[in-house]
Amino acid sequence: MNARVLKQPITIMVNGEPYEPDVRFSRRKTAALEIRHGELLVRVPLRTSRAWVLSFIQSRIEWIEKHLTSQCEQMRIHLPDPVEQSRVLLRGQSLHFSFSVAPVAKSYVELTDEGVDAFISTRVKKAPEEAAVLILKAWLHEQAELFFQQRTHFWAGQMQLTPHYVKTANFKRMWGRCSSKGEIALNWRLIMAPEEAIDYVIIHELAHLVEFNHSPAFWENVEKFCPEYRQWKQFFQDRSSWLLW
Repeated sequence: MNARVLKQPITIMVNGEPYEPDVRFSRRKTAALEIRHGELLVRVPLRTSRAWVLSFIQSRIEWIEKHLTSQCEQMRIHLPDPVEQSRVLLRGQSLHFSFSVAPVAKSYVELTDEGVDAFISTRVKKAPEEAAVLILKAWLHEQAELFFQQRTHFWAGQMQLTPHYVKTANFKRMWGRCSSKGEIALNWRLIMAPEEAIDYVIIHELAHLVEFNHSPAFWENVEKFCPEYRQWKQFFQDRSSWLLW
């Protein structure tokens, strides 16, 4: 049976304001709440009544208000906006960012002593602001590929592990992944974080080559090579809005 949707959206009051949560029905046995990127997702079993869903949400309204407020504040603080802010993060450094339209054959980005400059070709039909963000993301992806390969090779040697291969990915919900085949993928957006934070994610994924879980033994192995892993784990939780960029 396909999941159904409510004929009429549910509206609740969150911090004194009307709010419509995303309610999804699926083949599950229990109900659950999830707050992701400042949005409330409610997962419930098929055939659950609208009245029960509303009651379930209301019973947890204090938790919802607390975490929605917290996530929205984190998004306000950390969501990247290089055009508006004239700043870009690169390996934890906040650099000045500027862009201009230039009579060049191809758009490009240049790293200088003053910061990061994007030059948008007059051939580009997109708005300069949009084009600047796109070329900047592509450039950051390139920076990530080179740096991630170097650091993963270093940490693989330190941990005496050999991943099958390492690639840079465009995940929207995770920072990294290690497959059962030993293939490690790292989110290019990590390149905005400090080098120590990037190392934590690399160590985390390499550790899965030994423990393909998050057991105490897994975290002990992570801590052996990254004693501050709890600090960096929280760092990325606070910056989940980066995944939206």
